[in-house]
Amino acid sequence: MSDKVQEILSGASQSDDVSHEFDSSVLQRYQSLLLDVRQEIGGERFGQIQAGLKVIEISLLAVGALLGFALSFKFIDTSTKVLVWVFYLTLLFFVGLTLRLVPSELRLLNEKVTRIRLVNLCERLAGQLALFDLIYDEEFKNEDEERIIDSLSKNLPPYDSLSEEDKSTIKNCLDDDRIFEDSRETNIALDDLEISNESAERLNRATKEIVDLCPYIFTGGNFTAKLYLRTKMEVCGDENIEVLTSFTKYPAASDRPRGSSWVKARGNPSIVWQALEDSQPKHVQEKNLGEYYDSVLAIPLPGRIGVLAITSDRIDAFVDKDDEISVRALAVASRANALQALEISES
Repeated sequence: MSDKVQEILSGASQSDDVSHEFDSSVLQRYQSLLLDVRQEIGGERFGQIQAGLKVIEISLLAVGALLGFALSFKFIDTSTKVLVWVFYLTLLFFVGLTLRLVPSELRLLNEKVTRIRLVNLCERLAGQLALFDLIYDEEFKNEDEERIIDSLSKNLPPYDSLSEEDKSTIKNCLDDDRIFEDSRETNIALDDLEISNESAERLNRATKEIVDLCPYIFTGGNFTAKLYLRTKMEVCGDENIEVLTSFTKYPAASDRPRGSSWVKARGNPSIVWQALEDSQPKHVQEKNLGEYYDSVLAIPLPGRIGVLAITSDRIDAFVDKDDEISVRALAVASRANALQALEISES
């Protein structure tokens, strides 16, 4: 007897499993159908259809009471009543299933797909970071660094073409006995660089792309970006002085399209020189730090060939946002864009 009961229970269990699999298969097919419809007509239109079904469901629930009252009359035969109730309940079930069960499954499916995409994105970013590590860990040879700096220096205007004010600034910076307390005493204007229009346009386009990406990488606000490249200027006589020359700025001012360049000096160098000499990003935030910005992030380029300076009118723009992968990506991209635009080979 017990064996017979067990067999019956086992059969019932198998029947439940088959029923569950059947229900699951039907649901998946219905779900796939809705996904196809949603993809074909668009998410907004699909949402409108769902809203319409919600109205229909409420109307059906209200009609149910009236329908029960109408079918209570004796002149309506039993078969008609059964058909009406079957049709009514089937319609109500279909509408309720579409509104509740399937949208819930769709939401879970979308969340699952989103998680998969995020995992893939994290793996991709981790791989990119590993590549950046390889680039940063590579020891740039001194001769390569010097060769690139010499190539960049060819784009500088002659010393004699500078204004008397800029010449005076350079001479002051050459004085080893002078220590500067204000970094602004070391900036000069080098707007007339000897680069082609095509190179200038490529540099400007690359800098604009960085500015366009900044709101997604950092906190919102108005951003500017300047690319400083390390150069040596030959002064009267045999003396040379290093200058972090602004090759491009975006957005550019009409009167000074490239902004200030910074001469190397003792004492209180500019933030871009600090970043370059320490080979570490520098972040400064202070109200009215500059004419149009309250915070600045200076990122040294690989090989110490320059610095990318990003400014924002928001004082908290870079707080807890200057993560390693973002900084390295910006540094590597800026170096590659600069050398390609100026047609300087890596080796």
